[in-house]
Amino acid sequence: MRSLDSLWGNEASLLLGDYLLSISFQILTRLEQIEILQCVSWATRNIARGQILEVSERASSQNDPEKCLQVYREKDASLLAAAAKCGAIWGEANSNLQQQLMTFGEKWGVALILKNDLQILDDPQLLKEKISAKLSFFPLVIWLSELSDPELASWQIKIENPNEKVISELMGELKGDPKEKTLSVMQKFLEEAQEILYQIPDLEIRKLHEASFAEFVPQNV
Repeated sequence: MRSLDSLWGNEASLLLGDYLLSISFQILTRLEQIEILQCVSWATRNIARGQILEVSERASSQNDPEKCLQVYREKDASLLAAAAKCGAIWGEANSNLQQQLMTFGEKWGVALILKNDLQILDDPQLLKEKISAKLSFFPLVIWLSELSDPELASWQIKIENPNEKVISELMGELKGDPKEKTLSVMQKFLEEAQEILYQIPDLEIRKLHEASFAEFVPQNV
């Protein structure tokens, strides 16, 4: 399934996301749940901050894996973190469990974005759309971070307006070590998320999510 980014472009997908968030605030105000509103507000702030970081520091973060992961945490995973915490709030869980599930949502969210990155590596059209949109892309960032300064400068020019030849070269480069490192980082986030679940005493919750983990990993090995 293609993303909204690939169908309508980054700007349109961001506007739609902002619109849906405004609708969610409108609905939440009717429920008179201040904790839920605070949590969604936190997510909205983080999403905006992640988008600003992605755009404003694009040049410096293009070959900085940690900055790329920070964008993923704030722009993407914060929404899943908020969703997990909101569920705990609605279930009247204590503050400790709320925080545990929020952290779980963030770890799980970053892993999902990395999984999507891995899938893009198998599709030349999606890869071209991702590079052309100048969006954060962890396998590329990993690879660029290991190039010499002259190589980095050369490739930064190439990916500014990538043609089919550049995309073909990139696919060959990214499917090796960068893909393995992306998979390794994804699995690290998954393991951290799973460890959080093991700390929750409700075994039914653990069993439910263990089934999800079983489906998640093999698709990327």
